[in-house]
Amino acid sequence: MITGIVGYPLGRSMSPAMHTAAYRESGIRGKYLAFPSPSLDLIEECIRGYGIRGLNVTVPYKTAMIGHLDRLSGDAEEAGAVNTVVNDSGVLRGHNTDIDGVIGAFEEADCEIEGMRALIMGSGGAARACAAAMMREGAEVTVTGRNRDSLSGIASDMGIGTVPHGTADISDYDIIANATPIGMYAEGEYPADVRHLSERHIVFDMVYGARTGLIDAAESKKCRIVSGEDMLAVQGARSFELWTGRGEMFRVMRDEL
Repeated sequence: MITGIVGYPLGRSMSPAMHTAAYRESGIRGKYLAFPSPSLDLIEECIRGYGIRGLNVTVPYKTAMIGHLDRLSGDAEEAGAVNTVVNDSGVLRGHNTDIDGVIGAFEEADCEIEGMRALIMGSGGAARACAAAMMREGAEVTVTGRNRDSLSGIASDMGIGTVPHGTADISDYDIIANATPIGMYAEGEYPADVRHLSERHIVFDMVYGARTGLIDAAESKKCRIVSGEDMLAVQGARSFELWTGRGEMFRVMRDEL
């Protein structure tokens, strides 16, 4: 069985290590490969032609991948983004296990979402999944980011409020979530001023495997922190289950991070 991940860049992705460990633990003969690609040209032909069972999809292709697929799951439609592709005898279906990942990460941290006011920084595919998860769990969601077009799209597609870059007052929110690549594949200022965090905030950084400015600020203010590593392992385990039928791989994957 061949599975893998497509995105650009992929130099810091931990998905190959997680899935290799899951194949080893499960006894399933499989390979998980990285496909760093500057475009999605011919991606569907590659999946079908090489008999790839499935792919994870990461930056910057979580929304663009939709146009290359035959069908979408309810989760993918809800978010308007795909992070997992399943190849069923040539029929390519998109799923979004990032939603499970966000919810699972909050559960691991014993942090409530219901009734909270959440500010999500970012407006791409990761932000869409984060927003879908928060809304499903009963939060009031607002999104902020640099890209006006993608902010407008997420507002119209998902029916949520947005605020322009640099104008959000984080004291108005309970959950501060980072869905930008800042700290992993990019540097710069966050879309909201995180210097004004306080100990009442819950902080969730979807970036993993790196020490970020957001987490430094959160720790200095004694905020409750939800782990990006937990989110990655939950979504990865769910993807693995979709491809192989084998569940219960969260702990195996989490131990690789």
